[in-house]
Amino acid sequence: MLLISAEEIRAQTDAANSLINKVQKLYEALPETRCRCERPGQCCIFLPQMTWIEALQWFRHLRALPPGEKDNLVRGFLLFFLTNPARPGHCPFLADDGSCGIYELRPFACRAYGMWSYSCGRQQTEQSREGKKALVAMWRRYGIELPEDVAVHEIDYCDKMIVRGQKSFTDARLMELLSEIYQLDDAQPDLQKRFEDGYQSDFSALMASLVWGPRKANLNKYAVIKDIVQKDSDVRLKKLLARVTAPF
Repeated sequence: MLLISAEEIRAQTDAANSLINKVQKLYEALPETRCRCERPGQCCIFLPQMTWIEALQWFRHLRALPPGEKDNLVRGFLLFFLTNPARPGHCPFLADDGSCGIYELRPFACRAYGMWSYSCGRQQTEQSREGKKALVAMWRRYGIELPEDVAVHEIDYCDKMIVRGQKSFTDARLMELLSEIYQLDDAQPDLQKRFEDGYQSDFSALMASLVWGPRKANLNKYAVIKDIVQKDSDVRLKKLLARVTAPF
C-alpha cells in the first residue's frame, strides 16, 4: 500500500477547491443547532472521523496559516497521535474556552454529533467503546498495559443538542447526507483508499506519517506510549515534538 506524501497533499489541496466547495454546500443542508452542554468541548477529546475531501479541507486551512501557528497545530496533532490512548487528549483546534478554532470547516461527524436519535447515538457510543477495548487488548499483546479508565473512556452520547427551525432531522436523512459527502471522494479514489486503509481515516496518523514516515511514526508512538505507561516520562515526547515543523 502506497501511503500519502506531502507532495500529493500540496497538489491535491490546490486542485480540490471545487470539491471542498461542494462539501460546504452539502453542510448547508444540516439545520442550525445549539448545544446546552455545561462543559462545551468535552465531545472534542477525540479527533473526528472524516472523509478524504474533508481532510483536504483541513490541510488547505493549515497550509494558509503563518508558519509559527501552523507548526504549533502540527505539533498538536502529533501530540494527540503519540499519546492516544494512554493519556487524555483533545482536538488541536479546541480552544481553551471550549470553542472550535475551525468551526466553519469542521467535518460532518462534528456537525451531526448530537443530532442522531438517542438510540442510534448510544449504539455508536457502545461500538466505539468495544473498539477501544479491542485496542487495549492489542497493546497488551505488545507488553503494554494501558490505563483502561483513559483508553476505553467514551462520554455518553450527547442529549444536549437543540435543532432549530425543524421539529426533527431523521437518522435516515443524516445517512443520506453523509453518503452524498462520502461520494465526493470518488473524484480521488486512490487517495481515498489510501487514507482509509493506511490511516483508518485518522488525520493525526496521516500527519505523523508526513512528518516522520509511516514506520518511524509507529515506532515513535510505541516508544512514547511505553514511556508514559511504564515510566511516567515525557522526555522522549518533548524531544520529538521540539524538532517538528510543518511538512507542507
